[in-house]
Amino acid sequence: MLETILLLTMVGLLGMMSPGPDFFLILRNASAYSRRAAIATAAGITLGIAVHVTYCVLGIGLVIAKSVLLFNTIRYAGADATGLAAALDAIDVTSWTADMGARGGLPSSPDLASAF
Repeated sequence: MLETILLLTMVGLLGMMSPGPDFFLILRNASAYSRRAAIATAAGITLGIAVHVTYCVLGIGLVIAKSVLLFNTIRYAGADATGLAAALDAIDVTSWTADMGARGGLPSSPDLASAF
């Protein structure tokens, strides 16, 4: 049991040390704006992760995952005043309908052989 916990801890630490999208967002803000903007970005990411971990630990994550209405309400509320979620949904619908028109029907599943 202890060996499993240590293994999962090490894998988790390695995953956290590898650069991901958050790292590149902070790097972009540092190079494009300032150190202060990068620190604010890092603080915002940290706060977001803390909120997510807190509600998952409290079991609210399961309730949110099971309720489509609650999930969408939180998603749209969290998209802030810019309407990011609505804009992304509009892009999804636009690209999907454009794909339907180009192919003359519903889009087909992607072919894995053509991806490589």
